[in-house]
This record gives sequence, structure tokens and C-alpha cells, in this order.
Amino acid sequence: MLDISLHSKTIALELLGEPNKQLSNQNELRFGNKGSLSIDLSKGTFYDHENDTGGGMVALIEQERPGANIPDFLRSIGVSDSKMPPVKSNASKIKAKVYTDQEMKRLAKDCELYSRYTDSFCVMRFEGKNYRPFTKTDEGWTMKRPKGLLPLLVSDGDPILPLLIVEGEKAYQAVVDHKMYSGIVCCFHGGVSQFDKSDWSVVEQKEAIIFPDNDEPGLKMAQGLKSLLDSLHISTTIATPPSNWIEKDDLADHTDWKVDLIEYTKEHPYVPDKPPVDPRRFRLVHAADAMENIEPPDFVIKSVVEADSLCLLYGSAKAGKSFVSISMAASVSMGLDWYNHKTKEGLVVYLAGEGQRGIARRLLAWQQLHGFNIKKSKFHFSNRGAQLLDDDESLLLRDEILTLQDHYNEPPKMIVIDTLARNFGAGNENSTEDMNRFVASIDRYLREEFGSAIVLVHHTGHDAASRARGSSVLPAAVDWSYQVSREDDEDVTMYLNFEQTLIKDGRPLPSMRFQFQEVELFEMVDEDGMPTTSGALKEVPFITKQKAKKLGKNQKIVKEAIENIHLRKQNEARSKGLETHNIYVSNEDLVDCFKGKLPSDSRIKAIDGLIKNEQIGGNDEIGYMPADATPF
Repeated sequence: MLDISLHSKTIALELLGEPNKQLSNQNELRFGNKGSLSIDLSKGTFYDHENDTGGGMVALIEQERPGANIPDFLRSIGVSDSKMPPVKSNASKIKAKVYTDQEMKRLAKDCELYSRYTDSFCVMRFEGKNYRPFTKTDEGWTMKRPKGLLPLLVSDGDPILPLLIVEGEKAYQAVVDHKMYSGIVCCFHGGVSQFDKSDWSVVEQKEAIIFPDNDEPGLKMAQGLKSLLDSLHISTTIATPPSNWIEKDDLADHTDWKVDLIEYTKEHPYVPDKPPVDPRRFRLVHAADAMENIEPPDFVIKSVVEADSLCLLYGSAKAGKSFVSISMAASVSMGLDWYNHKTKEGLVVYLAGEGQRGIARRLLAWQQLHGFNIKKSKFHFSNRGAQLLDDDESLLLRDEILTLQDHYNEPPKMIVIDTLARNFGAGNENSTEDMNRFVASIDRYLREEFGSAIVLVHHTGHDAASRARGSSVLPAAVDWSYQVSREDDEDVTMYLNFEQTLIKDGRPLPSMRFQFQEVELFEMVDEDGMPTTSGALKEVPFITKQKAKKLGKNQKIVKEAIENIHLRKQNEARSKGLETHNIYVSNEDLVDCFKGKLPSDSRIKAIDGLIKNEQIGGNDEIGYMPADATPF
């Protein structure tokens, strides 16, 4: 078997061209003006520092040449042997890069903006408004947030003056560099919704000024932050941006603005129509106010899954629930239609409670069947289940997702929890108390934090195959629920049916049907060089099944008699070597059968009902036969 990691230099040069000679050495090739893509020649792996992706040489080929036939490509550049295909490669995702202090200094020189919050936390802005947080550990610097509340970015300045709070690192740096304010300047990391994720308790000033960006989200953030600072006994005033500023302008766009910011704020305080209210505080809202702010549904998958909602996807063991949830998640992560339903492209977090390798294989099968490169997606899944009944574990999960949010500059569109049992934690899903805690944890750490669509994958009960198992708290808490059922055709083809069982608002959704497809994965081979197989779903038209009609007492008796007489006549014909396909049960046969047992009018009425309900075929003249018998 060919180990293509030994040919990483040849492959890299073919795919990427000439390396950056200043940043490359004999063990590592660096590509790009900033050397953001590196090839480790000793390991045969690559890492894209800009996009935080990496893997083996097969993964690099797939990234740079989507849809390319791997063996054909290798042959074209003279990398092949008699055993191709398949090829061997360490194509799994490699661990996040650990940066040394020297490498961090190099990155800081190449980035557009460098913000040092503390000795162990910094943020760099790269081309395209791409903010990346870095945290220092015992191993070195890694591209992620620190756990817990974040530190504030704070400048030197006159502590007697009010604290000036601006929105974002760019505005902060502009105010400091251009000496637009003599007091202390600070900002928090993250988007406008992340103001409460920082440690404001360290602020000792008694007064503060918030100067937001000139847009609605900025003013909304300022009101929420003011409520928070008021609770810390910090008297806070919000400045109204000048009326001649265009939308989204901030202080960084007006560094030549010569004005006393304290006096300006006194003269132009922002006074909302209604007093600011801490969104975390319980309150009652008038119906008229609620209706004024009503918005249309924000669907992640049109008519199927809505943002900021809890969706339940359930079915029996081996019904194919994970195949369905993976197809949903993969489609959203790439903005692809799912069963002719539009999706909103975005970050997807998949909490895999078990079978992480299986999920990776199913993703490979999905991309191969549908012709898309999942490596270009925003799909991330966990290395194990999350114990959501544990607050510390839930906080860890939240912080991990916040790191991804920083990476993509957006919160996750969808979070899949597969399965509920594997992500539940130390509790009993049949317990009302424990299930309430589970749902509350999802609300607190996921829905309220990110506004994501939450998809719960769950099993049916042992006694009731038509409903999800566990406490009744769960079905009462969800906004949508769907059941996945499996059926195997005569030709051993597996089909999955996807049927809506609950919708709290809106129009019911038509049922869907998928055909299971076995896919050979040439990217993953066993020790004998044979490709691994997995499965993916292909959309097919849904078949509406006719419900079995309920038969009356006499109809059951007559139907059974016709079936028995028909079978007896077939056996008699077979014993004589005669044809068995065109045999009918006559009226005389039935009269003899029911003589003295069933009145003739009852028998005739039962026969009419059976014919009408398509339980038997035939007529009075030729006789009758079971509906599943062959007449010719």
C-alpha cells in the first residue's frame, strides 16, 4: 500500500506552487505571503493557520482539488505503485496548533490588529475582519478563549475621569493611539451580545461612559451593559453618536474628531424611549408591546427547524436517526437544500455521544454521495458526549462554542445533541426533576446564549414505539418533534420515513422519505487495502400508506372462509398438476361452508363490504378470491 505521507513535498509543490522561502526550512514548507499554510514534511501533514484546519495529504488534495480522483492525481505527478488504489494517509484532523512566543511575535507582525488583554490572553485581527483569540497554557499559545469570564482590554489613563467603554478592539486602539481620551479606555472581547461574558467586577471606577457604534445593535448592547454596570454601582451614561455619522461608524472612523468626550456625552446622552431593562431579570410585558416587536419565523431549515427552538428527533434503535440528523447538520453547515427545504448556512455543533469514528465515516459517505466537500463546511463535532446535568461541563461546552463563535464571527445556527441519553449525565431521564434540569441546562447554556436551533436525537420507549421515552417533561418542552422509522424492502433496500408528530405553531409538514445508500470510502482503507464502507441518505418520494380498514365480525368470518377455501382449492389443483393462479371461491362453496351458521343476507352484505374495501376480488358470477391472490 502506498504511504503518500512520504511524498508530502511533491504533493504540496504540485498543489500550492512555490513556498515562502523566507519562512520555510528543511522540515517545514510555508505557503502564502504570511506563511499561513504549513506542511510538516516529517509527518506528512498540513495545517492552515488562517482557517484552523489540517490533516494528511489526502485531506490536502481534497481541499485544493475538490472532486479529484485521488489515485489518478497521484499518478499524474509520478506518485504511485502497483497497489493503487487505495492509498494510506493520516487524513484525520490534527490537533490545534500550539504556538511559541516567537511564533506569536511573528503572527502579531503580520496581523492587522494586535490586542494584548493580559499576559495569557490576546486577540489578533487578520485580513477580512477575522478576529482570533489566543490563550497561553503550559504547552504554549493556542487559538481559543480562556475558560470562564474573559478579561477586559484596559489602557492606562487618568483614574479620576470616567471609564470610557468602546465597542471592539479597533475602536479601542484608535482612541488610545490618537489620544482621543485622557482617562482609562476599555472594551470587551466578542460581538455586541457578549458584553456579559467579561469580568466587569474588576472595574473600580464610579462613573463610566459607553460610546457605542452608530447602529441599533450597538445601542442595544449599550443599554444591556448599562444595566449590568448599574448593578455594580457604576453610574453609567450612554453617548449618542453624532447625527452626521453614517450607519456602523465608530470612533475609529473619526480619529480627527476633536471633541471633549465627557462634555459631548453630557450634552448628547442617549435616552431610550423606554428605560433600559436588564434582559436577565424576570418581568411582565404588555401584549401590545410584544406584538409591536413580533418578527416572522427565522428558519434554519425552512418549515422544518426554527432558530431558537427545541426540536426532538426520535425513533427506535437502528432506525437511522443519526443518518437523518447528520444529513440535516451537514446541509446547514454548507447552506445546501435539505429535502427541497432551503437552509441558512452557518456554524453547526454536533455533540456526538458515541461513535465519533462512525460519524466521521458517515460524513465522508454523505459528501461522496452528494458531491460536496465537507471540509469547506462549518461542521464541528465533539470528541465525546457532554454531561449537560453537570454545570461545570455545561460551562465548558459553552466556552468551547464561544471559541468557535470567535473563529467564524457568528453564533452556531444549529446544535445537535446525539443522543439525549449519551449527553444527559448522571441522572434518570424518567425522572421529572432530572429532565427539568436537563431542559433548563439546554435553555441556559445553549438557547439563551446563542439563539441556536437545538436538535435532540432520542430513542422511543420500550412500551410505546410511537413516542419518545422518558419523562413527559421532554415532549412538553419541545417546539417540534419528528419520528424516524425504518422499513426494509423485499430487495433488502432500506428506507427511512421522516414524519412530523408535533408542531406548536404553523402548518403541518408533509412526511419525507429517504433511501439508504451504501458508499465505499476510498479515503479510508483497512489493513488489506480494502475501502471502508458507510452509508448516506438519498431523498426519494414519500409513499402514503393506506391504513388497514377495520372489518366487521361477519366480514372477518367470510374473509377467513374465502382464504381457507381458496388455499384448499389451490392445493387440490397442485396435486393434480393443474394451474393454481385462476381459482375462485364460488357462492355455492360459501353456502356449503356457512350452512346453518350465517344467514344468506348477512353473508351477501359481508361480501359487498369486503369487495368495497378491496379485501377480496371477483363478483357473483365468477366467484371470489383473496385480494393478494394472482388472478392470471
